[in-house]
Amino acid sequence: MAIEQFYIDREGKTDGPYSFAELVALRNRGEISDQALVSAEGWERWVPLSEVFASPADQDKPSERDAAFLTDNPDYVAFIKQKTDAILAGKLDIHTAILYLDQFLETIEYFPAVEDIDTIYDLSSFETRKLILCTVVETSQGYYQYMAGMTGTAPEAYPAWRVITARQAVVPRDWVERWTVSCRAAHDEVALALYRKTGQMTALKGSGVWEQLGNPGHWPDALGNP
Repeated sequence: MAIEQFYIDREGKTDGPYSFAELVALRNRGEISDQALVSAEGWERWVPLSEVFASPADQDKPSERDAAFLTDNPDYVAFIKQKTDAILAGKLDIHTAILYLDQFLETIEYFPAVEDIDTIYDLSSFETRKLILCTVVETSQGYYQYMAGMTGTAPEAYPAWRVITARQAVVPRDWVERWTVSCRAAHDEVALALYRKTGQMTALKGSGVWEQLGNPGHWPDALGNP
């Protein structure tokens, strides 16, 4: 199985290899900082550790689904973040946040372009506002769950993840195809073989398959999150 292995530049000397989970543990113990230079096989340069741990929101990979709330208006972006944080903290429900967003759009005198009216790009649409907030909240929740699973003793206690379908999407996804493509892109032959034998989509947390599942280059509805 090919799992991405990382190396650390320690004053000009290469230290490693380390799995992603081991990098998390080193950072949590304070043995390396976010400024530490890290590389991996096939990489052409060393990058700060902070780039390895970059969140989905830091990745410049817009897709059709998230393009609706990409904007140059810093006040709008800050407002979405504020309401998302309030929802995640249990201080606000999604429906009230949608109403607040409507009021905010009025204060900035927003009006969609003619060609955007009644489309996903029309921010004044209730369905679009709901999609925006639900997408940001669910993506944030997924990222926090991802990091929790990679923190402390979690990688050792629970070294693998499994894909399950919690609810049927409005547009059904072919998870067999997605899992197969992601395993091959990540060169994780063990995870692919395990699926063929058991029917379970399971892989180690350090496998690149999780990043590939969120790769917008494979599927237009992916948001770039692990």
